[in-house]
Amino acid sequence: MKKETKKKIYQAFIYLTSIISLLRLKTINYQSISLYFLIFLLIYFLYKTKDAKVDKTTKIFSILFGSMITIGNPDNIAIRYIPFVIASIIGWYYIFSRLFYLLDNSLSKINVLNKKNDKKISRNKFIIISMIIGLICYLPYFLRFFPGPTSYDAYQQLLQVIGFTGYSNHHPLLHTLIIKLFYSIGTAITQKQIMGVAFYVIFQMITVAFAYSYLIYTLYKNNINKILVIITWAFFFLYPINAIYSITIWKDILFSSAVVLFSTFLWNHYHEKRTWDTKEKTIFVILGI
Repeated sequence: MKKETKKKIYQAFIYLTSIISLLRLKTINYQSISLYFLIFLLIYFLYKTKDAKVDKTTKIFSILFGSMITIGNPDNIAIRYIPFVIASIIGWYYIFSRLFYLLDNSLSKINVLNKKNDKKISRNKFIIISMIIGLICYLPYFLRFFPGPTSYDAYQQLLQVIGFTGYSNHHPLLHTLIIKLFYSIGTAITQKQIMGVAFYVIFQMITVAFAYSYLIYTLYKNNINKILVIITWAFFFLYPINAIYSITIWKDILFSSAVVLFSTFLWNHYHEKRTWDTKEKTIFVILGI
């Protein structure tokens, strides 16, 4: 068999297994003709690039991800689907390995760093401006869902806050007490319970905006390309899901913000070779808690 023929058979095998992998996803609507067309285009453009050598690490992660997404499909449990399972893992391997290659190839062409002699905006000015503009972006969501989305978790904590039920650590007591603090301030000032909830949501929005702005400033301070800094800012403040999270009364929101602040603080501490003075220790303990 000629080398060219073998290559075409190999490519056809890759295309076929990749298409099978995508079609066996649980969320696929098999009656959608347009979806078949989109899948075909995806596979075509994905493999249109020249063949590239994939390193060992990429191969391992491609197989791992391919196996996870295949095994995670409950329809693949039956023994009679074993051939499809094998084809699916192979297909996902090629999809992930090619995606990783294209991603790595694209990122390597991006100039991540700016020139170090650029004039920098001061830390406080940068963070304050970022927070103000970011909070303005969040404001429509706050007004639309005023005083904030209260799901079952938030409802249970609010019952503890107003004294309708006793305190419980089912949801972290510290978080419940933080809600109570701002709820009490809001109701004391306005004499309205709904404003008490709104005061906490405003506090949470400010905390989230500060955490994001602190991280973005760290990128800016370390000469990351300004375009990448702007893209990062846009993701945090213009992406609707992040805006919704900023006003949702869940413990996850403050926890996530604390993780952002804590990890960024540690990175700055060791990158700048700071000493563990009283200020650094205090910040470490507060964020750690």
